[in-house]
Amino acid sequence: MPKGTRSNEFVKFRNSFPRFELIYTRHALKRMAERGIAQDDIRHVLAKGRVVRSEPHIRGGLAHTVEGGDLDDEPLAVVVAIKETAMGIVLVVTTFRP
Repeated sequence: MPKGTRSNEFVKFRNSFPRFELIYTRHALKRMAERGIAQDDIRHVLAKGRVVRSEPHIRGGLAHTVEGGDLDDEPLAVVVAIKETAMGIVLVVTTFRP
């Protein structure tokens, strides 16, 4: 796969589905609660951030790490996997402050 192709997958998906649906893993919800990260912060980073890494996900497909500023412009990273391309569904795997 040519360099940059993997990270382009999420960008193309985001451009095709500007109002994509988010599904959160239990792990992601736990980390959000521990770290004081709101769902609106997650959505903001996914809409405005940049893909810094794409690698194989344990359940198949790719996991994309997207970094950007939350609603308070604090650095935030969100790891997602595209769950259902045709329906615009994204699985939030985890989130952290880089």
